[in-house]
Amino acid sequence: MADMKIIDLPSAAAVGTSVVPVMNAAGTATNRVTLASIAALGGGPVTTHASTHADGGSDELSPADIGAASATHSHGSVTSDGKVGSTSGLPLITGAAGVISAGAFGTSSGTFCQGNDSRLSNSRTPTSHASSHATGGSDAITASSIGAAASSHAHGNITSAGAIGSTSGLPVITGSSGVLQAGSFGTTSGTFCAGDDSRFSAKVSSDVTGITGAVAISNIVKLTQAQYDAITPNSTTLYVIVG
Repeated sequence: MADMKIIDLPSAAAVGTSVVPVMNAAGTATNRVTLASIAALGGGPVTTHASTHADGGSDELSPADIGAASATHSHGSVTSDGKVGSTSGLPLITGAAGVISAGAFGTSSGTFCQGNDSRLSNSRTPTSHASSHATGGSDAITASSIGAAASSHAHGNITSAGAIGSTSGLPVITGSSGVLQAGSFGTTSGTFCAGDDSRFSAKVSSDVTGITGAVAISNIVKLTQAQYDAITPNSTTLYVIVG
């Protein structure tokens, strides 16, 4: 049959379940096309036919035909039923290109340590490694990292060598907030009196001005009565008898 437009199809006598109504080109009349006429052109309504595409059907589709995976398939080493290998209780690791595979427990590189590994609970003394923490060592510890002061440090005005200032022979006093500092010798307030200060050897003077017959006292001596009886008293000495 030659190609034909729907509007050129012959009209039917009535519209029923086997007739498809269509409009003509002018839109003013209805042409009635039977299903048989459409079938004659090679068409017709699609009937239920999913079973023809199922496994074993007359028009079978494969998973690949519709971009699907087979019902039974794997993801690398992981099977459809969620297995990796056939041994239970193994840890999983990533292998070549990151593919998941079964690992192993052990004590060597690339293995896993089990929870009951004796090394996790046995007493183990660290090997000698102090040099690694010393200055210049591979794991050097600084004074500040352990809350210590540097070997060279000061305590206020006191240097690491125990010095205050650079002048010898000075007394030490407390300064602002009690900080130790060097003081000085002198005769003013806040200074110290040196051991050879002449004021330590000066005697109390006796003023006899205006006193007739008085003798100035230049010495005071404390002694017992027996000691006093055994000497010749000096007129300028005051004797204090004790005992």
